[in-house]
Amino acid sequence: MGMFTVNLRVIGPNGLTEDVDALVDTGANRTALPASLLRRLGVAPQETSMFRTATEELVELETGETFVEFEGRTKTVPVVFNADAAQPLLGATMLETFELSVDPVQKRLVRIPGQLM
Repeated sequence: MGMFTVNLRVIGPNGLTEDVDALVDTGANRTALPASLLRRLGVAPQETSMFRTATEELVELETGETFVEFEGRTKTVPVVFNADAAQPLLGATMLETFELSVDPVQKRLVRIPGQLM
């Protein structure tokens, strides 16, 4: 599947916002954003968790939650406080939260019905 980015608005509890271009990564289970961006927006880490990177390295990173706006809808999303130099990633949890699926041909995200079965 070809990779592509989408624009997200990250909204902190202090009311500040910042737009980021995030790489859609269905292999990532969480949305990962630069730690400095999250701190600037007032997002507080809640705990630390272990993550395996694309290079197979195990790293311990802080995690928390914040609001994300995508295509006019705003929801609370779990986020990882990633390295500042790392590309922002939109992971599977956010895709599920927003009821989105990846269209790899058109390189876009599309709304899908939620599943209750």
